[in-house]
Amino acid sequence: YSIPFFIDLDFDAEVSVVPTCQSESNPARYLAYSCGEHKYGRFVDSYVHLQTL
Repeated sequence: YSIPFFIDLDFDAEVSVVPTCQSESNPARYLAYSCGEHKYGRFVDSYVHLQTL
């Protein structure tokens, strides 16, 4: 079994579908996002007081 393990990626690094895994008949199911957006979203989920920022 293989589990990807990432530590402290760049805030601006983009996560998106690999181009060879999508086509017109099989479009991407998820939008691209930055690692910073993902990390901030997880922090907001964990620390409710951040939702007011």
